[in-house]
Amino acid sequence: MKLNLGVAEALLQLQDAEPTPAVLFSGNFQYDENAGELEGEKLQHLYKLLENWQPDLEVYREIVNQRFLGQETEELAAAA
Repeated sequence: MKLNLGVAEALLQLQDAEPTPAVLFSGNFQYDENAGELEGEKLQHLYKLLENWQPDLEVYREIVNQRFLGQETEELAAAA
């Protein structure tokens, strides 16, 4: 598994307000989709990868929030 993370400048435009500078984070996980020799094995591997979307999302959130925004997990839970 490999995480590709993008960070870009952005402007947030709300109704009738001046644009606000922002930072846009985007990311995706790259997996080895060639695992398994047979078609059935490949399909099962794909299903397993798709079932893991929630842990992958949590890894992404932790990286962005802790390493880029400097927020601890407890602070984020309290703010939610």
